[in-house]
Amino acid sequence: MNQLHTKQIEGHEVAFGKMNAVDGWRTIHRLAKVVGPMIDSLAKKELGEGIAKVMATTSEDDLLNLIRLLTADVLVDGKKWSNENLADYGFTVLVITEAVRYNFGGFFSPVMRGLQNASAKTGQ
Repeated sequence: MNQLHTKQIEGHEVAFGKMNAVDGWRTIHRLAKVVGPMIDSLAKKELGEGIAKVMATTSEDDLLNLIRLLTADVLVDGKKWSNENLADYGFTVLVITEAVRYNFGGFFSPVMRGLQNASAKTGQ
């Protein structure tokens, strides 16, 4: 982890490292497979519907592997990402959203705008 981006999330200092190119492309591939089914729901600002579609079309292993990739270079209050962090589901969603934003910037910007709009609509 040479370049770190830090952000306060729910009272924690979270540091994000840049993925290497190979992990980045693996993650983009997996993200596209996972996020693809929810794009139309995000366009309608229906976050719950989008999440339900992801859960219906993504295996548990695929979802957990994607979360592992996105959190591999994450520190929370100076410590490596842990199962304790993973158990806080709302926090995990915020962290992986920021990891995608930081690592992939414009590549997923339409999806990220949809997530932000849907979150704002539902008050999350």
